Amino acid sequence: AVGTVMPAGNALLGTDLRNDHPISVAYDPTRDTKFNPAADVATGGLVLYSGKVQCGSCHNPHTMEFKPFLRKSNSGSAVCLTCHIK
Repeated sequence: AVGTVMPAGNALLGTDLRNDHPISVAYDPTRDTKFNPAADVATGGLVLYSGKVQCGSCHNPHTMEFKPFLRKSNSGSAVCLTCHIK
């Protein structure tokens, strides 16, 4: 069906991203000190859904302002460093 196939090229990762992206994972920095507090995630421009990381936590499918559908620029790994302390 039209619209069900991802575009070819670097964006073609397949449809099962569980091995590469966290989906429906509890965000609990009290269990892992390598993560920023949950409040910092929201002020950093990302979204937690009922305390969980979902696709929409980092991605906004309604805009291509920051490719690929990111909620903010990933310059200097900014998306990753919103949650992860490295």
